[in-house]
Amino acid sequence: MEGLSNPISYYAGLVRPELTGRPFTPAPSRLCWLALHAALAAAATVAIVRGWGGWPIALLLALVIGNSFAVMAFVAHDTLHGSVVRQPLLRHCIGWLGFLPLTISPTHWVAWHNKAHHGHTMRAGAD
Repeated sequence: MEGLSNPISYYAGLVRPELTGRPFTPAPSRLCWLALHAALAAAATVAIVRGWGGWPIALLLALVIGNSFAVMAFVAHDTLHGSVVRQPLLRHCIGWLGFLPLTISPTHWVAWHNKAHHGHTMRAGAD
């Protein structure tokens, strides 16, 4: 398949009637994960900066921070796909917060991930 001749929304519209349940319903409860992991990363950062527990604890806390940043990025990813909230401004703000530790803007993510990646998924040399 050289390229899509229609927008992705066209193909989603073809698949949607075949899916059972509510796969396209937003799940705002996922924002709890963003709040939890932002708080964990902040608390772990404070503990490292203050030197609580010495270097062995700092090493463990660094792993907690890295994991929390990954979870925040996954929530931002899902949000920018529209599966957490539907309002564009809210999606953009959540995307900023979730990708902030990775210094990726939501605009950049949508341009690269949603358009370039999903538009060419599994195409050698294009994905």
